[in-house]
Amino acid sequence: MVIFPEGTRSKGGPMKEFKAGSFKLATKAKCPIIPVTMDGSYKILEANGKWIKPATVNLYFHKAIETENLTKEEQDLLPKQVHNIISKVL
Repeated sequence: MVIFPEGTRSKGGPMKEFKAGSFKLATKAKCPIIPVTMDGSYKILEANGKWIKPATVNLYFHKAIETENLTKEEQDLLPKQVHNIISKVL
């Protein structure tokens, strides 16, 4: 399952805060979270108005974060942790 934790498509620029609810799906199911940095996807549509244009999109797959044995405090920190991992590449 792929989830975009900002809750919307990005139009480029700085990342928005990640919504905590999307991480609850993974922690309740005890599934690992694999952060993915997607750089340049906004150039396909958002940067061109209503027209879809070809663009280069770079994907970076980061180390999985296991959720099976996380404490409540660690679960609460997941949005910030994943945000930091993804933003380091941008």
